[in-house]
Amino acid sequence: MGATFITPIEVTPGSAAAWTDVDVSGSIPSGATGVILHVINTTVSPGDVGVRKNGSTDARIHNIDNTGHCWAAIGVDASRIFEAYVESTTTIDVYLIGYFDGDAVFNTNAVDKSISATSAWTDVDIATDTGADTAIAAILEIAQSAATQPWGFRKNGSTDARTFTGNIHRWALIGVDGLEIFEHYITDIGTDIFLVGYLKAGAVLNTNAFDRSLGTTGSWLDLTALPSGAVGGVYEVISTAVTQNCGFRKNGS
Repeated sequence: MGATFITPIEVTPGSAAAWTDVDVSGSIPSGATGVILHVINTTVSPGDVGVRKNGSTDARIHNIDNTGHCWAAIGVDASRIFEAYVESTTTIDVYLIGYFDGDAVFNTNAVDKSISATSAWTDVDIATDTGADTAIAAILEIAQSAATQPWGFRKNGSTDARTFTGNIHRWALIGVDGLEIFEHYITDIGTDIFLVGYLKAGAVLNTNAFDRSLGTTGSWLDLTALPSGAVGGVYEVISTAVTQNCGFRKNGS
C-alpha cells in the first residue's frame, strides 16, 4: 500500500534548538517505517528545521522561508520514534499527516547524492544504495547554501524541465526508472541532496507530470480525481513569486 494518510495531528517537539525525540507510536501502527510531515513556519522570519530517523547522526538544520511551509518524509525506528529540530516551538509547527508501511525503506543516515554538474539535467543512480531491493522512487532531502539556487528533479526519461528555488531546505519524492535512476538539475554546487530512503512498491510515479494547476484563486477547490484506489497524490508546486500562498488538504477536511 505504500503510504496511508491520516487526519493531521500536531507533533511539534516540546524543546527548541535541540534534536528531540518525537514518539508517534500512538498515531501510527506497528510496522510503520516512516512518517509524512507537514512543517509550517508561522512567523515572518525564516525558521530552522531538521528531521532525522531516531539514532541517526545526521544534523542538517536549515531554514524554511518566512510564513512558508513544506512536506517531509522521514524514517522511524522500531519504537516509532523520529527526531526533530525546530528553532522555536511557538513559531514552527509540525503535523503528522501520514505514514509509510514496509513498501518504504528509510536509511538511518541519509546517503549524499549531490551532483557537481551545473545547469544540466544529470542522472543520479541509487541502485547501489538499495541493495537487493529495486526502488520505484527516491525520497530526498535538499539542503542549500543560499535561497537563490534553482534546482529540479524528474524521473529518468522525462521531458519535464521545471526548475525553481526551494528556499534552503526541502524534501521531495521522485520516481526512478527500471535502472533506479532519476535526473537532477542544479545551478550551484551549494545545492546538496541526500537519499533519505526509497519506495519499493505502493505508488505509481509518472514519467511526465500532469498539470493540475487551478484556474481560480482564493478558495479551496477539488483537483482532478486520481485513479480508482489511490489514497493520495504526489504534487510538485511551482510559484512565480514568494508571496503566493497555496495549500493541500484531503477532500472533506
